[in-house]
Amino acid sequence: MLKIVLIGTALVGAAAIGLAGSPADAATATQDFLADVGADGISGDIPEILEDANEVCWDLNLGNYGPQLTVANFRQENPGMPQEEAVAFVADAAEIYWSYGTDASGGGGG
Repeated sequence: MLKIVLIGTALVGAAAIGLAGSPADAATATQDFLADVGADGISGDIPEILEDANEVCWDLNLGNYGPQLTVANFRQENPGMPQEEAVAFVADAAEIYWSYGTDASGGGGG
């Protein structure tokens, strides 16, 4: 239940950032996202991390998937990732990357 609340909070935060009308440029958003992901202990090739973030954003935005299904899809694509890291990745993508509109889906708020 706590995981759902955390993702829900991140999604609400992403919507609030998007409504503020002052998105950062794509380079800053990408740097912020990569820093947050790294702080969560998630590492890998940057292009692959950004591709995963794009897929998460698509699921949340165009796919109209809820947070739980988005995490489940992400874990299916990354079976070795622990649940906690998957939740953190989805929350980071929703809060920073997706809200700035830097993903392939066009973003939620940018």
